[in-house]
Amino acid sequence: MPIVACAASLTLFAVVSAQTLPAVVAPALPAIPKKTFNILNYGAAGDGVATNTKAIQAAITAASAAGGGVVEISKGTYLCGPIRLADKINLHLDSGAILRMLPLEKYPAGR
Repeated sequence: MPIVACAASLTLFAVVSAQTLPAVVAPALPAIPKKTFNILNYGAAGDGVATNTKAIQAAITAASAAGGGVVEISKGTYLCGPIRLADKINLHLDSGAILRMLPLEKYPAGR
């Protein structure tokens, strides 16, 4: 008999707990303007050798100054240090695009 009472208590607890939970509301997605800022237009080179931090940051800054947009990273391998994103920015990597951290010896404040 105690086993049945325990099972009934657990069922009652589950029903009460589910009823007292607040409704889950998904946050609204940001409205990102459709204007595109390709990092190649800001001097980036996807050769896997060049440091692209300034070019990528310049594209992000330009998109931010325009009220937001898509910062596009085209196919290639881009070495990059720290960047600062902004509101209403969609950092988009095309198929075949790789954004890679700079080697430690080239990283700001690295070895």
